[in-house]
Amino acid sequence: MKSAILDHLRENFEITGDNAVMVLDTYCQTLERHVRELGAAINDEDILKIRAVTHSMMGCSSNVGAISILKRAGEINQAAHRRDLSAARRSYALLCEEVRNLD
Repeated sequence: MKSAILDHLRENFEITGDNAVMVLDTYCQTLERHVRELGAAINDEDILKIRAVTHSMMGCSSNVGAISILKRAGEINQAAHRRDLSAARRSYALLCEEVRNLD
């Protein structure tokens, strides 16, 4: 997926080389923080926090073209909107798998 993100940055924003790598690294660091925050919010059953974190995650992922992560975060956001924590937990597990497979 990282190569797809680099392609997206090049094709859509003309960001290449070290600058593209810097954007990708920043995204990955931000994503890791969001995943931790989201896991804590789900454990705490904090619907507002789940929605806030997934909203941020969707924005970042959209910007870099990480579509699968964007979609998974959207699923969690919608589950939280419906107050369906079981669905949020299931989608969170799948999101974690997506993040692990980022390489």
